[in-house]
Formats: sequence, structure tokens, C-alpha cells
Amino acid sequence: MLNTELPYLLTKMNVEFFKREDVKPFDLEDPKPDRLERMEDRYYLMKDERDIQKVGTVKKMIKHLGKHQSELTKYARKEKVNVTDPESLLKLLDYFHSLD
Repeated sequence: MLNTELPYLLTKMNVEFFKREDVKPFDLEDPKPDRLERMEDRYYLMKDERDIQKVGTVKKMIKHLGKHQSELTKYARKEKVNVTDPESLLKLLDYFHSLD
């Protein structure tokens, strides 16, 4: 959980497992062993215990918030909110809370 007021912004670390690569004859590079690699994090918006939505785009996040859509859209454009940047998503939620 990244903030303290409803709706919450949740983050989920995305980690993938990759099997080791087979050794190829005459290959100059060493094969990579079994490994875990961290991928891009995923963000979710939680309005209550039963209503959790993945943040796919800023537009969908604003729509899911419900109220103050035109103000939030203007703010998102002005501040260049990006769904891969948790700080900008938190700024958008802080602005949303300031409107209430």
C-alpha cells in the first residue's frame, strides 16, 4: 500500500523465473543459470475490500475513481501522470483527495 486514504494505490512486484540456457557449441558467452528477474511493477486501485482494479491507463484510473473526472483529467495532462511512475500516481490521488 502506497498511501493511507481510500482509494488505496497498491503495488505488486512482478518477478519472472527463467530456466538456464543450454550450452551451445562454439558459443563465446557463458550460458545463464536459472534466475529470477524483476519486471515492471503493476499498480492497482482499491476503493474498498471488494473493488480492486488494475491501473492500466491513467484514463481508466480516473474513470474508476468516479468523481471529479474533468478536473483529474486536466491535472493528469498538466502534470504528465504516467502509469509506470508510482510518484505521479500518488500525486494524482493526493489531488483527488484534496478535491473532496
